[in-house]
Amino acid sequence: MGDSVGLALLFPFLGFLFNALLSRAFPRGLSGIVASLAVGLSFVVALTTFLALSALPGSQQFHAVTLWTWLVAGDLNVRIGLLVDPLSSLMLLVVTGVGFLIHVYAIASMHGDPGERRFFAYLNLFVLAMLVLVLADNFVLLMAGWNGVGLSSYLLIAFWFERDEAARAGVKAFVVNAIGDVGLLLAAFLIFVSYRTLDYDQVFKAAGAGGAVLTAISLLLLLAAVAKSAQLPLYVWLPDAMAGPTPVSALIHAATMVTAGVYLIARTHPIYTQSPEALGIVATIGALTALFAATVGLVKPNIKRVLAYSTVSQLGYMFLGVGVGAFGAGLFHLTTHAFFKALLFLAAGGAIHALGGEEDMRKMGGLRARLPLVYWTFVVGALALAGFPLFSGFWSKDEIITATFAGPRANPTLGVVALVTALLTAFYIFRAVFLTFHGKPHHHLSLSEHFHAPGPVMTVPLVILAGFAVVAGYVQVLGGSFGHFLQPVFNRYGPHEVAVALNPGLLAASATLSVVGIVLAYVVYGGDQALARRLGYQFAWLHQLLLNDYYIEDLYRLVIVRPVLAVAGFVGETFDRVVVDGAVGGVVAMVRYSGAALTIVQTGNLRGYGLGILTGAVVILAYLSYLGGWGG
Repeated sequence: MGDSVGLALLFPFLGFLFNALLSRAFPRGLSGIVASLAVGLSFVVALTTFLALSALPGSQQFHAVTLWTWLVAGDLNVRIGLLVDPLSSLMLLVVTGVGFLIHVYAIASMHGDPGERRFFAYLNLFVLAMLVLVLADNFVLLMAGWNGVGLSSYLLIAFWFERDEAARAGVKAFVVNAIGDVGLLLAAFLIFVSYRTLDYDQVFKAAGAGGAVLTAISLLLLLAAVAKSAQLPLYVWLPDAMAGPTPVSALIHAATMVTAGVYLIARTHPIYTQSPEALGIVATIGALTALFAATVGLVKPNIKRVLAYSTVSQLGYMFLGVGVGAFGAGLFHLTTHAFFKALLFLAAGGAIHALGGEEDMRKMGGLRARLPLVYWTFVVGALALAGFPLFSGFWSKDEIITATFAGPRANPTLGVVALVTALLTAFYIFRAVFLTFHGKPHHHLSLSEHFHAPGPVMTVPLVILAGFAVVAGYVQVLGGSFGHFLQPVFNRYGPHEVAVALNPGLLAASATLSVVGIVLAYVVYGGDQALARRLGYQFAWLHQLLLNDYYIEDLYRLVIVRPVLAVAGFVGETFDRVVVDGAVGGVVAMVRYSGAALTIVQTGNLRGYGLGILTGAVVILAYLSYLGGWGG
C-alpha cells in the first residue's frame, strides 16, 4: 500500500508532461481527456488506499515509504518520503475525487480556448503539487509541495494573462502567498536548529517534551497557514483569484490550495497542542475571518466573488474548529465544504457559461426556467453551505459550533460569533440564489439563440457533487465514523479526543438561524427587490463599507503598496540612474578620454615614433647616470 501510493503522484505528473510537451502533436480536445484520466487514475489509487487503510487496526495505519534520499549533509537528511496514514489518505481522496470532477467539467468549460493545452498542463501540475504537500513525511518535501501549489495557482489565476485584471490577480496571489512561504521556511529552520531533524515523526516525538520554542514555531507555521488559507489579514488575494477560469476557482476554493493551511495545522497538531496560546490565536483569527467575510458577502454583486468570500468565511470556521482543539471537526468541515463549494462554483460557472461570461448577478435573473438542472444543483449547494438541516454542511458546521461551546478548549464568545456567521451565511448565499435564478431576466441572452445551455459534460459533475453535498454529512452521524477514522492520527503522540458529541440545543439554534437567514433573503430579494433598494439607500454608508471590504485594501495601498512603490521609484529613477549609472558612465568616460589623449601620440609617423624612442632612451640614461653619480 505504501509503495502503490506513489502512483497517485505519477499519473498527474505524466499528464502534465503530455500536455506540456507532446499535446501539440494531437487534437486539442485530447488534452482535457488525458488530464482528467490522469487525475481519475490517481483517485482510483486514493480510493483503494483509503479502503485498505480503513480495514487495518489503528496501530497499523501508518506507512512511510522512502522513494529516494535527496541530500545528506551532517545532521540534515532530506528524503523524498511519503506518509500514508488516515489524514493523508483522506486528503488524497478529497483532492483527487473533487479534482477529477472539476477536470471533467473543464473539458467543456475550456473547449475552444486557445490555451486549452496549457490550461490542462497547469491543472495537472496543481494537483501533483497538492498531492506532494499532503503526502510528504518531512518538512522539506512539504515546502516543495507548498511552493509548487503557489506557483501553479499563479499560473492558473493569471491564465488569461493578456487581461490586466488576471495578470494583477496572479501577481497578487503569488506575493501574498510568498509572505506565508517565509513563515514556513523560518519555521523549518527553527525546527532543525531545535531538533536537528525535519522528519515529522522525530519532530513530533521531540515536541512532546514541550518548550518555549514550540510557540514560536507554531506562530511561524500559522503565518504560512493564514496566507495559504486566506485568513485575516492576508485574505486579499483570494477574491481577486476569481479572474481565472471558473474551474480554477472551484479547484482552488474547494479541495486544494486554500485547505492547505488547515491541513498544515492538523498535521502539526503535536506542536500546537503544546502551545495553547498559539491555538487560541488560530481560533480567534478563524472566528473573526468567518464573520468578516460573511458580512462582506452580503453586498457583493459578482456571483463568483460572493462564493470567494464564502470560502474565506468557511475556512474561518475550519480554523475555529482546529483552534479549539476539535481537529476532527475542522477536517470534517473541510471534507463536506469540498463537495458543496465545488458544486456552487461549477453551477455558477454553468450560469456564467450560458450568459456568455456574465458574472454580475444584477444582470442575471430568471434563469431557473432556462437552466433547471443548474438551478437545483446550486440550491442543493446553497442549502449545504447555509447549514440547512440534514444537508452535509449542517452536520460539519454544527460540530465546530458545538466544539466552541463544549470542546477541549471551548470559547463560548467565539461560539456566538460562529452562530451569527451562520445566520449571515444563509442570507448571502440565498441572496445569490434569488438574484441569479429568480425574478425577471435582466440579461440580453434570456431569449436569444446565443444562450449556451451547458451539456452533459458540465452537468454530470454537478449531479455527483450535489449527491455528496447531501449525504456526506451522514458519515459522521452514523456512529461518528469520520472521527473514529482520524482518531489514530491524533492519538499517536499523545491522547487527544477527536470526536465531539453534537448538542441538540445548539443543533436547533443553528437550524433556526439557517431558516431565518433564508427567509430574510427571500423577503429582501425574492420579489421586486424594492426593500433591498430602500435598505441600500437608508444604509448607504454601511453598504459602501462592506462593498469596499471595510477599506482594508485601501489601507494596504496607503500603508504598504504606495511606500514600497515610492522606494522602488526612488531606487529605479534616482539611485540607479545617478549612483549606479553614474559610476558606470564615469568609468566609461574615463576610458574614453584616456583613449582620446593617447591618440595624440599614436600618429602613425615612423619618424615620430623613432624620435620618441630616442628621447625616452636619453631620459632613462640621464636618470640612471644621475642615480649613479648621487650614489657615488
